[in-house]
Amino acid sequence: ALLKAFQETAGYKLNLTNVDASSSFIEENEKFGIKYYNKYWGDFALQNKADLIVSTNVFQHNPNYRRFLDGISKNLDGRWILEFPYFLETVKTNQFDQIYHEHVYYWLVTPLVKLFKEYGLKIIDISEQSIHGGSLRIVSSNREEDQENQDIINNYLRLESEFNFDKWAVDIENKIKSDKEFINNLKGSIAVFGAAAKGCVYLNCLEIQDKISYMVDDTLEKQSKYSPGSTLKIMNREFLLKNQPDY
Repeated sequence: ALLKAFQETAGYKLNLTNVDASSSFIEENEKFGIKYYNKYWGDFALQNKADLIVSTNVFQHNPNYRRFLDGISKNLDGRWILEFPYFLETVKTNQFDQIYHEHVYYWLVTPLVKLFKEYGLKIIDISEQSIHGGSLRIVSSNREEDQENQDIINNYLRLESEFNFDKWAVDIENKIKSDKEFINNLKGSIAVFGAAAKGCVYLNCLEIQDKISYMVDDTLEKQSKYSPGSTLKIMNREFLLKNQPDY
């Protein structure tokens, strides 16, 4: 969808390439004239270096982040836009359910500044996005004419150095305790919406599955199955409309 949006707004033919470890989207990409490499990023070299590489919500999933960065370095002559859930925001807002199997790393700006320099990348902009409970979008470049934005980097380095991460374990325990107490005190039927990994982490931590009647999710592949770690059956939206809970 992102590459299609690039093409639709460009006004001229773009050379678009999609790299994905999943084979599920090959036909869809080919239909829109997008080259599709069914590979892990970093395992190959593009025929021509890219002016722009975009990776949204994937960098933190890679066990070998250096291989990923090596792929950026050898395939880029321009700018790399990287977006990921920001760990400082995760901790500040007590989103402990962000910690689950697909997320191998949880990034701050401080280590990324040092890491990027090893691969010839300069951070030229950082912006905050609301997606995934608070993400960072970092624009970096390996072109000589682009200048590192030291002011914005220093601001994030300061915020991260001043924050007290040590008390997060206590905050998580208090959050689980207070939420569990709140839900257990509800009178009436309860349903939950969204059979996502974060939701499964949250429900299993609270141990409140017995209080919930069913779970709803729009993803067809999840419907009629059960939420991991519980006996909650995943239903479609129509079931929710016909069997409306009190909460």
